[in-house]
Amino acid sequence: MALAAVRNSILGGALALATSAGAVAPAYGAASDMVVVRAGTVITVSGKEIPRGDIVIIDGKIDLIGTNLEFPKSATVIDARDQVVMPGMINAQTRFGMDGFRRSGNNSGETAAKEIELSLFDFEPLISEGFVTAAFVPTGNNMPGRASVYRLAGPDGPELLNESAYVPISMTNPGGDKGQLEAAIRQAEAEIAKAKKAKEDFDKKQAEEAKKKAEAEKNGEGKEAENGEKKNGNGEEKPAEFQPPEIPGDAQFFVDVLREEATIPAVFELSSASDYIHLLDALGDNAEKFGTTYSFTSTSGDFKEVIGRLGEKNAHVIVRPGISFLPSTTIRYSIPASLVAAGCTVTTVPPFDAPAGYEAMRLRMADLIRTGWSREDALKSVTMNPATLLGLSDESGSLEKGKRADLVFLNGDPLDPTSSVKAVMVGGEMVWEDDQ
Repeated sequence: MALAAVRNSILGGALALATSAGAVAPAYGAASDMVVVRAGTVITVSGKEIPRGDIVIIDGKIDLIGTNLEFPKSATVIDARDQVVMPGMINAQTRFGMDGFRRSGNNSGETAAKEIELSLFDFEPLISEGFVTAAFVPTGNNMPGRASVYRLAGPDGPELLNESAYVPISMTNPGGDKGQLEAAIRQAEAEIAKAKKAKEDFDKKQAEEAKKKAEAEKNGEGKEAENGEKKNGNGEEKPAEFQPPEIPGDAQFFVDVLREEATIPAVFELSSASDYIHLLDALGDNAEKFGTTYSFTSTSGDFKEVIGRLGEKNAHVIVRPGISFLPSTTIRYSIPASLVAAGCTVTTVPPFDAPAGYEAMRLRMADLIRTGWSREDALKSVTMNPATLLGLSDESGSLEKGKRADLVFLNGDPLDPTSSVKAVMVGGEMVWEDDQ
């Protein structure tokens, strides 16, 4: 069902609404804007699953989760006792629906938000598979621009949450990517050196002027400030302030990283184990400053060669779910399970950026569970872990008190290939319903 048609509607069928199902709790009073979801199972992700759990929602946020909860008769109740409810899923890296325009070189000052006109985007294929938030990455090579995070639906429709979440840096084509990365680092080093030289020249000039002033006062001269001198609020001479030279937008991120002042991470895109070796060579002595967040753009089994090294760094790795095979063998290999076992944090994203990729997401994850990946880690990889990566962990990624009520309703376990999404809630409001 189209998103607009679902807003403010009363759901039918399995999600029928009632107006009373519990006793009045004095602590709540008459909360006519309260919504209570009565689920068959609540998957919080952050804690234990709750059979026959209730979720109390006030002003779009979760107020309480438990069993046999009391709430006012005026509350709106969603009867989903035959449903499984889990947090809305988060896609940490997508170019879904974006134009094919591709940049090259260092464009790390640009953002995906500059290329997105929300009125032209149809997010329903994502929402209907349980995704409520996504980080869009500009198209292009090398360093195409900063990822921008959007809430895909809600009471006010899609909205931008964070224009600059991280900077993707490609190393999937070392022949070209390596040189571009090294050039970006050299540019940043030059900007830092220029700023340092400007500060030294400023300090030298200030010292010379102070010396001249002291000599003049010693000789009884210059006790009165000349006309035009800057004064502060007390009528005293205002000291000059250093104005550093402006840093070009495409160099700012790299300057911040080298100065260890960056507020957003880099995400290095790798297609094979050898790309990681080339990356370390390009970063040189600056490797630790750039952090340890990576995106595996393929399911190549040769990643086995570097997973141990990534685990030693407690890296955060974005992966496409799918069964891998060790090189030149038919031996099945689970990259996500191996990453977690090594000590990494894993975030999964759809195997490809098309509606079919979103439809296949949970099926691919179920395949990986059959090869040894834990159910708990699989669920975290599409909820809590991407929320942490994108700086959204205070409001999204799990079902907890105080977090936004972004819920997915399924007719079975989310990792059962036969189950499907039946409805999606964002911020306490139903935004999509399966009308079949």
